[in-house]
Amino acid sequence: MLVTDESQEMMKDPEMADWLEGRFRRSRARNTGMVAISQGLEVFTRVEQGFGILKNSSTKIILKQDNLDISTVKEKFGLSEGEAAYLVSSKKGHGVIRVNNDASKFYSEPTALEEILYTSDPNQVIGMLGGRAS
Repeated sequence: MLVTDESQEMMKDPEMADWLEGRFRRSRARNTGMVAISQGLEVFTRVEQGFGILKNSSTKIILKQDNLDISTVKEKFGLSEGEAAYLVSSKKGHGVIRVNNDASKFYSEPTALEEILYTSDPNQVIGMLGGRAS
């Protein structure tokens, strides 16, 4: 399993974008796991390599989207009006999962370890580990 976080940053550099797209194509061909995590999903729709990554990803998990980006995301992922509205107004942990052409709304609650590993709030980690934020 290969996981890349802030993958939208890799889309800004053509060489890195080529590398990431190549890994997605190889992982699909070899039946292995590949995850690209991004806060900027629309960035994948701006470059050719991003389309290659999206085409080689049978499962897409889409969380809250900004009003400015939802029309592009809706169009590129074939979201319904209801799904698009849900993503714009969704709360933390709620989203849409698409597997091939099927879609469902979902809610996911992180485990304690996932909270520590993936939070973007360092004060939250300190609190979870029993310390105090200064």
